[in-house]
Amino acid sequence: MPIILFLTVCSKDKGKIFNNSIFHDAVRKAWIEADAWKTGYYMIMPDHVHWFCTPGRFPIYNLKQWIKYWKRVVTINYEKQLEGRCPQRPNLWEKDFWDTQMRSFDHYIDKLNYAKQNPVVKELVNKSEDWPHQGYINKELL
Repeated sequence: MPIILFLTVCSKDKGKIFNNSIFHDAVRKAWIEADAWKTGYYMIMPDHVHWFCTPGRFPIYNLKQWIKYWKRVVTINYEKQLEGRCPQRPNLWEKDFWDTQMRSFDHYIDKLNYAKQNPVVKELVNKSEDWPHQGYINKELL
C-alpha cells in the first residue's frame, strides 16, 4: 500500500471560523501550490480540517514543514480576502496537527467515512454530500 496519511488541523481555540467559501478557496489554492504532499479528499468543518495526503516527491518532504508552509499561505490569502472586513489579523491555527498512516484499504475507507460523516454527526446537514466545504484536489488519491 502506498503512503497515505489522514490528517487533522484545528482552528485556534476551536473557533468556528473555517466554514466559509473564502477559507475553502484559500485552502484549496494552498494545497495545489504546496505540492510536496498531494492532497486527496478533504473535509473542512467549522473548527477543524480533515484530509488525506501522500508524498508528492521523493525524497519525502518533511510533513511538519509542509503543513507549516501551507498554513502560512492560507493565512496570508485569507487575510487579503478579508481586508477591510476584519479589524484585526485572524489567528487561525492551533500549533499542532494529528496524523495517522493508513495501514490498509479498510483503514482508509473507515477514515474516509468518518470524515464524510462529520457534518452529519455535528447536525450541520442531513446528508454529507450537502456540506459545501469538501472535495478532492487529486482524485487519483481515492
